[in-house]
Amino acid sequence: MADEHVAEHGATGIRAIVLERSTLLVVAVAVALRLAWVAAFARTPSGLSDPRLYHLAARGIADGDGYRSITGGVTTYYPPGYPYALGWLYRLADAAGLDGRLPYVVGLVQSLLWGVAVIAVVIIGRHVGGQACGVAAGLVLALWPNLITYAGAHLSESLFVALFACAVASCSVAALAEGDRLTPAFVVPVVIAGGLLGLAAMVRPQVLMVVPVVAAAWWWNRLGSARVLAFVVACAVGTTILAGPWAVRNARELGEPVFIASNSGDNLCLGYNPQANGGFAMYEACNTGEFYVDGPDAELRRNKENRDKALSYIADEPAAIPLLAVKKLWVTVKSDDDGLRANESYGAAEIMSPRWRTVWQVMAHIAYGLIAAATVWGTGLAVGRVRRGKRREHPMLLVLLGLGVAGLAVPMAIFGDPRFKVPSTPIFAVMAGLAIARLTDPLRDRSAVGSDDVAS
Repeated sequence: MADEHVAEHGATGIRAIVLERSTLLVVAVAVALRLAWVAAFARTPSGLSDPRLYHLAARGIADGDGYRSITGGVTTYYPPGYPYALGWLYRLADAAGLDGRLPYVVGLVQSLLWGVAVIAVVIIGRHVGGQACGVAAGLVLALWPNLITYAGAHLSESLFVALFACAVASCSVAALAEGDRLTPAFVVPVVIAGGLLGLAAMVRPQVLMVVPVVAAAWWWNRLGSARVLAFVVACAVGTTILAGPWAVRNARELGEPVFIASNSGDNLCLGYNPQANGGFAMYEACNTGEFYVDGPDAELRRNKENRDKALSYIADEPAAIPLLAVKKLWVTVKSDDDGLRANESYGAAEIMSPRWRTVWQVMAHIAYGLIAAATVWGTGLAVGRVRRGKRREHPMLLVLLGLGVAGLAVPMAIFGDPRFKVPSTPIFAVMAGLAIARLTDPLRDRSAVGSDDVAS
């Protein structure tokens, strides 16, 4: 595979990539597959599960009650980005007379969000590995079975992945801007990236890890201190504009200026307690006798108490932490059917017969194994390119490698769950795209030789 960079960047270059027939075809495949899944399996969430809680929170927002817990009390337990996005969508559906078709409305919008994510991944892949890498990366994201199922799940992944992928794509455009000055070709995509990361932080605050990763990679690649600082400032401003009012709301409603969400204590305790095995469970060690539905005071007390428990365990049992981290990573990466389980409200409903469910799971895990192998190979290729090339020749490869590591570090820092690898799938898709492009090099070269023979 040719090891050249795509010189096109800025609005004109991005528009050309998006309007290419190959890009449009990949996006069409991605959206069509997800719409087919939604048409067959969309359901209103049931049981006491995250999808059901998001649905109820969104219903309250759409009805004008604001963000409330299932008991009607004020809360900030879950990040507000997805509940509000879902609530506004419900409100639009109500106004259009589609309130009885909400699962399909949600599925349609989330299918389109995955199409947006595919476009962003194609752009990133083009900028780090050329056209073949971009198309291959987009196809990986489009055809990934587990990600297809997420279009029908009332979970934040569809929204988050679209925002995250677009933010990284904006960074890739900025990184290719010529010179070291703060030109419009650099500033515009950086401002867009800052705004997108601010929005993504309201969905999953962990996305803010992107800021130090990108800043460190750009500094190492000598993109210029002014540009690195401009990126950090853009992200800080974007996050402050979006999260600031929410913190003020929390201070007013809960009596404490919680930054975004108050579930960090629970997340830490699930990962660090004497009974922890790496995954999610209802550990007795994390039972404080209260839950967030018991009101704002109980929510804040539980958050602090479980955070203190986790920190105490880390301080008292430092030798146990490395093995726990490995267990968390294994729980996160060992399977890839979490989207199906989310569509089933984690056991509260069945959307497939047992036989077809088994068929789907086998297919999903075979595809996952192939994608994982390609991702590992592509990561090796990326590392090799970074080591061989001059620093500024690969400004985004180092960023992507850092984001891949940081994404896997998130569950290792709290607790493991197969769902927690979904936010990093755009990065994995680009790495897999590098491998697939390398694999198809001989085929493309042979095709080119054949065309020359015919022409002669």
